[in-house]
Amino acid sequence: DTAIDAAKVAIANRGYRSIYSGLDLDGWRASVPGYWYSKDWILQFDGPDGNNGSLTTDELFGNVSFVCDVRLLAQDSNAQIQLRNGSQAIDTERKEIADALQKRGAWNRFEGKLENGKLDLMVNGKTVLRSESISGESSGLCLVPRGKVEFANIFVK
Repeated sequence: DTAIDAAKVAIANRGYRSIYSGLDLDGWRASVPGYWYSKDWILQFDGPDGNNGSLTTDELFGNVSFVCDVRLLAQDSNAQIQLRNGSQAIDTERKEIADALQKRGAWNRFEGKLENGKLDLMVNGKTVLRSESISGESSGLCLVPRGKVEFANIFVK
């Protein structure tokens, strides 16, 4: 099933705001222009094999809570959500995170809180990282696909 549960999307009442309009890439910059597409509520990278470009918010974040849904579409697909100028990344290949992922083709909900250099992360409602040290200054939120990957429902507070 590739549908997203509406109860998991409606999080505005928790103080989050969307940073992706669902219409275009305003507020984002692509490392490889011309290969990122806005498909309704989904952000998709459609670059040639071996050319996995990143997409980074223009807005900078210090302490931040975020939500991002990720769908890995192929067996060899992986994704990162980079924080603090890419010095550290939430990587779907990391064991703690990989163990919490749904089967390929299903959506996965990443919900994190970065505060005072410490990251707490839940994947699909399961805590996978607690107080992980993240160094660096404020930066944009950066999405990095490897293979066929989609991102959706990107919120911050």
